[in-house]
Amino acid sequence: MFRRTIQFAGAATLAAGFGVFAFAGSAFAAATIQSLKLTGPNTITIVFSQPVYTSPGDYTDFTGSFAGETVTAVNGSGSNTITLTLSGSVGSNATGYVTVGTNVQDVGDGQYFNSATWNIIPAIGPAFTSFSISSNSSNGAFAGTNDTLTVSFSTNESVNIISMTIAGHPVSVSGGAMGPFTASYTMQSGDVQQTVPVTITIADNSNNQTSASFTYSGAGTNGGTTVVAAGAPVISSITSNANTTGVLTNGNSITFTLTPLSPEPNARVTGSYNGVPLSWATTNGGTNYIATYVVAAGQSSQPVPLQISGVTITDQNGNVSAAASGYDVQKTISVTGAAVAATTTDNSTLLAQIQALQSQLAALQTQTAGGASANNSTSANRAAGYQFNNFLGVGSQNADVTALQERLTADGYYSGPITGYFGTLTEAGVESFQAANGIDTKGYVGPSTRAALNAGK
Repeated sequence: MFRRTIQFAGAATLAAGFGVFAFAGSAFAAATIQSLKLTGPNTITIVFSQPVYTSPGDYTDFTGSFAGETVTAVNGSGSNTITLTLSGSVGSNATGYVTVGTNVQDVGDGQYFNSATWNIIPAIGPAFTSFSISSNSSNGAFAGTNDTLTVSFSTNESVNIISMTIAGHPVSVSGGAMGPFTASYTMQSGDVQQTVPVTITIADNSNNQTSASFTYSGAGTNGGTTVVAAGAPVISSITSNANTTGVLTNGNSITFTLTPLSPEPNARVTGSYNGVPLSWATTNGGTNYIATYVVAAGQSSQPVPLQISGVTITDQNGNVSAAASGYDVQKTISVTGAAVAATTTDNSTLLAQIQALQSQLAALQTQTAGGASANNSTSANRAAGYQFNNFLGVGSQNADVTALQERLTADGYYSGPITGYFGTLTEAGVESFQAANGIDTKGYVGPSTRAALNAGK
């Protein structure tokens, strides 16, 4: 506690111990308060017009949200900025008053503050009490082109939205008071591949602002990175192990192989056969996706050949390919105990149709074999020095496959037509070549098989 000194405005002041009189022309003005604000949950900051001496007992009679509070510590005594520590915590939007007593003393001239009651102005920015962001992508971990990110958040007091961006784009926000607030953005092909940032600036009714940044992180296998890819995947081919015509009955199956133009790891394939959704999976990092259809009771019988169609692949970024169809032998389906799909064709007519199709196929194979025999010499010459540099597997269709078929024909491993399409016959020829050269019989042309082919084995 500071003791008062005796001041006489316009008169002499006695300097103790010296017997000398000093005359002051006039009294100096006492300090005044320039601002008094709540700056923390238990902190009040006061700015005086000049440095002052003060102690906890100088602040009393708290009211409103501060009722019952006392000051437990004072920091900054001797300066013009004083920080008071309260006995308890209050909310960022707390309101009330405090009385500043007459014992607050000027450092410069020793004058005392004129007691007054002051409004405590909240100066703490509002806080976020909840925040979430999600993607409508079926992958869940990504937001690809045309996928929508939706943000939701709440606050601890009524706020105004100053600004908000998602992936760098300003967005509109709906909601009021303390929320919940929501905003959304649909990803575009030109957006940067990145973890998507979200920025928000809010302000309370006293214009105290709070800014925050968040990022979208999904729950996928790639660590939740949200990316935007510029292009959709492409299906190169869909083939099956149905290499002869015929009828499928209960328990019979077809295995389909989808080959993307380039490997698509962590992709999702959708497609049905005979109205039954297929489950597609990969074991080679997305180089191929495999699905098997099994005939079972309750499915539809098909008296005419059926081809798989409408298959799509969705890459790990949420981009969807164009729908594609299968290309090899089609099957008819007869489900025991099930009604044949609406048709007037009886069993004898159906059998005749099947036999006619088989005869046509045999004739075509004979014609193709004859043409291939006439061209074997030329094909062998072309294939002898060909260099293989690319992966080839079921579904591949290019000049490399043509050269491969010519080479396998010349070496006696392949007897099918030279089509430039890698089907099941070509796969069997590759397996024969691999077995003859001590290579694992995988049925596709990988590094070891390419090396053997290029070495002229």
